[in-house]
Amino acid sequence: MNLHLARLGIEENTLPHRDLADKLLRATVPPSLTRLQSPKGASRASFLETPIGLATLIVERTMNSEGPPDFSEALTSACLDTVRDAVSLAIQEDQRHSQLDDDGCEVLYGRAGALYALLRLRTASSKCSSGLGGEANKVASDSSIAALVESIILRGKIGAKAYGTGSPPLMWRWHRKRYLGAAHGVAGILHTLLMIPGHILQKHSEEILGTIDWLIQIQDTTGNWPTKAPDVDEIVDTAESSDLVQWCHGATGIVLMLCILVHRATYIPQILSLSHAQFISILSVISKGASLIYRHGLLRKGVGLCHGVAGSVYALIAVASAVEHYNLSGASLSGSEGSPAHSPVEYLARAVHLAHLATKYVELSEEGRMTTPDRPWSLYEGSAGMCCAWGSLLTLLDQCKRSESTLFNYGYEIRSGLPGFDDIPVDGSW
Repeated sequence: MNLHLARLGIEENTLPHRDLADKLLRATVPPSLTRLQSPKGASRASFLETPIGLATLIVERTMNSEGPPDFSEALTSACLDTVRDAVSLAIQEDQRHSQLDDDGCEVLYGRAGALYALLRLRTASSKCSSGLGGEANKVASDSSIAALVESIILRGKIGAKAYGTGSPPLMWRWHRKRYLGAAHGVAGILHTLLMIPGHILQKHSEEILGTIDWLIQIQDTTGNWPTKAPDVDEIVDTAESSDLVQWCHGATGIVLMLCILVHRATYIPQILSLSHAQFISILSVISKGASLIYRHGLLRKGVGLCHGVAGSVYALIAVASAVEHYNLSGASLSGSEGSPAHSPVEYLARAVHLAHLATKYVELSEEGRMTTPDRPWSLYEGSAGMCCAWGSLLTLLDQCKRSESTLFNYGYEIRSGLPGFDDIPVDGSW
């Protein structure tokens, strides 16, 4: 949380949040520690739920430190080894052809989470060519990213074949279930793949776009998606297919992924080639999902990122950004069947409204209208996630005051997206 708030650039808060983040990071590492636990497998090597995340943050903060490093050279080197081991394990596991399956690729624990760590490390080290930055660049090299991407795609093809005739080009399972949402499912994996460098993405763009097209087709009439993939020969019911509208399951995570697609397809059209009609179709699907997110966004499960209000807020911010970015790319935007889509200002206003309602979360909990999560102060379950969302909105509103032409300072809105998932820069230079 504190690292995210420090990155927002709110002048009076940047230094205190950065100092507190560094203090908390140091507190997690005993002074005598010289090595972190390596992952036991690529399916347990994510940024969010394994030591890979801690290793990535230690290296990132050491590279960005303005003073003497807080961590020993031995520890930072060991942290890079921990991240490197995740890639090596993925390659080794891929070579055991008899054991290949479609599991272990999701964001929360698996390969997509490890890929996010590589992308974050690559971003942090992109301006450093020597010392620790140079070593980090080697760990997060094109070859490392490509190897992990190949591992994820390979398993996605295996999963699609197992799913059956007429299935999308890629499909994955987690614990034998074909989830579609961001935490454990297809949307989260696709989201991470869409953030990789364009020259690596190009090889797999056809399968990725084909899978996204399949997801679009199974959106229900309410704007939501099923929690799990339907049977291949099953027609999705026109009624609600799921009552979950969260980052982890449902429209929230899928809409975030579609917003990344809009950004990347406008930045690198030679790689992610979409026609005007396809853009309009995607934006119509986004609009429908965003309306559902707004209506159901004040969730009963708290204010965290995973299944709380903060996830809803970040999704609406992403929609506002995607709609405005598409408009600025030179295309005109209208909704399907002649009905105009909402303006980016309206989506941002909806995000602000939900964020304002969330300021009453203590009273709502006391009244029994909102439950208290198991980890009430945490990033993905609790109030730390909501603090990030409030901070992101405050920064955006300040940007609105400074700019007469756009809501977003482009580049900013992706860097400060949903922490640990949607905060990698995805402009044309990537």
